[in-house]
Amino acid sequence: MRENAKQHYQYGVELLEQKDWNAAIREFREVIRLVPDHAGAHFLLGDALWCAGDLDSAVAEFRASLGLDPEDIDASWAHHYIGVIHQKKGNLDAAMAEYNAAVELNPCHAKSHHGIGTIFLQRGELEAAATALRAAVQADPQFAAAHSDLGNVLVETRDLDAAIIEHRIAVRLDHKDADAHYNLAVALRMKGEFEEAISEFHVALELNPTDFDTQCGLGQALMDRGDLDTAISELRATIKTHPDRAEAHNSLANALARKGESDNALAEYVTALRLNPNHASAHCNAGRLLVQKGDVDGAESELRAALRSDPNYADAYSDLGCVLHQRGALDNAIDAFRTAVRLQPHDARAHNNLGGALGEKGDLDSAVSELRAALNIKPDYISAHFNLSKMLYQKGDFASAISELRSVLRLNSGDVAARFHLAGMLAEQGDLQDAIVGYQNVLRFEPNDATSHYNLGLIFEQKRDMKGALEEYQRGAELDPNGKVGEAARARHESLAADSRCGWIGRALRMLIRALDTRR
Repeated sequence: MRENAKQHYQYGVELLEQKDWNAAIREFREVIRLVPDHAGAHFLLGDALWCAGDLDSAVAEFRASLGLDPEDIDASWAHHYIGVIHQKKGNLDAAMAEYNAAVELNPCHAKSHHGIGTIFLQRGELEAAATALRAAVQADPQFAAAHSDLGNVLVETRDLDAAIIEHRIAVRLDHKDADAHYNLAVALRMKGEFEEAISEFHVALELNPTDFDTQCGLGQALMDRGDLDTAISELRATIKTHPDRAEAHNSLANALARKGESDNALAEYVTALRLNPNHASAHCNAGRLLVQKGDVDGAESELRAALRSDPNYADAYSDLGCVLHQRGALDNAIDAFRTAVRLQPHDARAHNNLGGALGEKGDLDSAVSELRAALNIKPDYISAHFNLSKMLYQKGDFASAISELRSVLRLNSGDVAARFHLAGMLAEQGDLQDAIVGYQNVLRFEPNDATSHYNLGLIFEQKRDMKGALEEYQRGAELDPNGKVGEAARARHESLAADSRCGWIGRALRMLIRALDTRR
């Protein structure tokens, strides 16, 4: 009997390799009829049933194999396969239990570490997901899918450099995997490396020419590079092949908005929302465009619609916070910004927005903490450096405030606002010569800035350079003839000119008195 069972078993294995699932199932069932406690037959029957789509029966056979003497099976794989089936059916807790059982039996079970990581990713537990996926690639450095998924988690946590490394490994391990090239392109695009991102999108499209996400991604990368006409052309081509995909219209609308075609952009957002009324991104993007057009009520309506569609949409909370701030509802804006930070703690923009609002509220310590968090995530974030400078200045930490403005100028030497504020701080600290240079640099970029001319006049007056002060006051008055700065400049010019005239008369009288004394 056992000899006959062995023949059926070997034939079942051959059929399994040939992917003839139903025939394999018959052979393994015959083995089990002849030898009911054959653990290997139960295990491979489970495999065949799984491949045939009978998931519940597959789980039963894998469990049966675990209840027998598993001399010819690896029990960790039985737990793993049960876990995969539970995960596929959405039973995440049961899947996690099976993966953990597999890892307990075999700590180097890369596939089960990977399964654990993907469940954590589904749950939004990014740090735990990264830990499990790192264990997977450590157990099997050639596991391309684990590297790719780890890269995706690192993208979510905004660790883009590390994400790109993982995606490059995945591409190297399986260079014909279109998804691997797509994932690498997405990470490169987020990092701002648009040329290479576009190249990777093209490779992904060569491997999978009709993939919608890749077609849209290419259009978005072209838009980010500033090649709006080509982006619009690519996205229109995508719409021709996928006319009913809301995201294509949403992406085209974004490109049109960037090009300044706001009415055409709004029309595309309307189309996207007609195709998918719950398209949160289209609602959010429409809201941003309406803000630019001055329609604050319409913007708030769209942003709230985005949040009804996706209550965990962090960017929509950030944008809603900006709208509420514009309305003067500072406390409500802070609540929205806090929610954005809670939902997306690795988003530098969310921390920056919250920090700015808290500073305006007067909570300077919390504001500084949020702005430093933004800069820990994105050290080259100019807006956060600038805002942090303002908060430090208000706290009286002038040296640190000046340092933050210098950081802004290292990142963008043409930032006129940073140069203006830096010059003002230097003047307050008594560094008059550097302040003069600072305002002169502002005027190099904006020669008609009346305020900088006026401030230079004040500094020259403080340095007793009356000629220079008079020239700057006069220029400030000319540039702002009807404004407050011009009025102040004229007043200082008239006062200083009067003082200068009095000084000349006084000198003349002293000379006359000396001359009369000599004659005596």
